[in-house]
Amino acid sequence: MHCALAIIGCVFAGCFFTGCSEDTSYPSVTTSFVDAITDSKGMVASIRTDNGNVYEPDLRTQTNSADSVIRCLCTYETMQQDMPGNSTTAVHPAIHVYSLKHVFSEKPLKRSAFSIYPQDPVKVTSVWKGGGYINMYLGILTTNVAAHSFAFCEDSIITSRTGKTSVYLSLLHLRPEQDPESYTEKAYISMPIHKYLDMDTIVFHINSYEGRKEFVYSK
Repeated sequence: MHCALAIIGCVFAGCFFTGCSEDTSYPSVTTSFVDAITDSKGMVASIRTDNGNVYEPDLRTQTNSADSVIRCLCTYETMQQDMPGNSTTAVHPAIHVYSLKHVFSEKPLKRSAFSIYPQDPVKVTSVWKGGGYINMYLGILTTNVAAHSFAFCEDSIITSRTGKTSVYLSLLHLRPEQDPESYTEKAYISMPIHKYLDMDTIVFHINSYEGRKEFVYSK
């Protein structure tokens, strides 16, 4: 892929915070995809959930991106008003963040941007639309000797005779030949679809081990 080389990403999420083990036990918490919003110094100033709630983390985290919106998987607990760090004068309610993981979330590129079109299969656990994204919880068969890569492709946009518009999108997945399929690793991926939300239908395809899966979202 000529252009794709710049936009495909490693399959496994990286942690901003330490202690991100999937086996870690927490109190009553929520784990969900969020937008981490950074300030002019690259610090995470607020967390926005897909249902529109905005929270202020009790601890600020440094990132490499200033004045940005970073897609993440977040495990957090809403803090009570009388808990330390939850100031009643805060603009947004406070949360205690246990983990904040950067997930792959690049914008789809047109089909012409790709010189090859890899669709190596994945296990599909769940796919859902929320917050201007299509979110995915996938399983990747791997031995972890080489990084898998992803990209999102805008295959086509079609306008019907009645003026209805539909966009067709696909997940591209490249599994290195030197990485045998030994065990399943969890992967969380989130595709931005903000620019397609005015369209009548969004059709998303994933090549799975059970065959090609289609997810349709209509207005």
